Amino acid sequence: MTTSVGFILLTHQKSHQIFKLIDTLNQMFDRPPIVCHHDFSKSILPTEGLTENVSLVQPHIETGWGRFSIIEAELAAFSLMCQRAIPPDWFIVLSGADYPIKPAKQILNDLASSSYDVHMQYEYIDSNPDADRSAWQDLCYLRYYGVRFRIPSFDEKLRLSSREITLIKSPLRLPFLPYSKRFRCFAGEHWFCANRKAIEYLLKFHKSKPPLASHMRRMDAHVSTIVPDESYYHTIFCNAAHLKVSNNNWRYIDWSAKGAHPKVLRVEDLPKILESSAHFARKFDMDVDMKIFSEVDAIL
Repeated sequence: MTTSVGFILLTHQKSHQIFKLIDTLNQMFDRPPIVCHHDFSKSILPTEGLTENVSLVQPHIETGWGRFSIIEAELAAFSLMCQRAIPPDWFIVLSGADYPIKPAKQILNDLASSSYDVHMQYEYIDSNPDADRSAWQDLCYLRYYGVRFRIPSFDEKLRLSSREITLIKSPLRLPFLPYSKRFRCFAGEHWFCANRKAIEYLLKFHKSKPPLASHMRRMDAHVSTIVPDESYYHTIFCNAAHLKVSNNNWRYIDWSAKGAHPKVLRVEDLPKILESSAHFARKFDMDVDMKIFSEVDAIL
């Protein structure tokens, strides 16, 4: 029996690159089901150019980097895909800056032979204030365990403003958090793939067990960025006893830029990209390096 795959696209800019990605997926996977959430508040996407296998989430949700709105947009896309008469066996989440780097046959074979339900990069975020954590885990500890709020303050010119307060070591913090010994906090890369069983569980969890989403929404209302897409799915999947989660998300991402966003890949990065076992890579930008697309296409 052939393994079927569907794609969830989260996009907000560069329509020419979105169409390039869709065209490549159509050629590789023979017009697979694609559900796209495009944030039309950020840019226009000429919908008349979309092929019939592409469904749009409507109305769109206005999203923001590091905000819970990203989760809501993605869940809406998952839900729309699940409404198909026959949902795909596997769901692959991509941004408009992603691109395939392995042939469709290899991607489908890897998914068909996988003993896992979810492929995502994840790490456990220990709730112990004195735990031995990496710098990134410390950042996640502040993001997801911190109880944050803003208080009025004055700047040097006595103008009213506000400043953020984070209570992180208070023994009172735990009652306000959704985590426990039975429901631990996990975090990692956003981009993942999951089978139908895992996605259906995710949607059911989100609808029937709101404390985790409520916690992240409360934080979202008070903090500029909480990056929930790097923890929400991970925490749900990794706490599900009936799901097997692989720590290989089959993505190539170069974080050598040392910033909040990965390096934009160029043609000189191609040898390292192709040496990896990843199915997809990011971050690509047609306005920065168009040649890398033609090089990858020739290999595919």
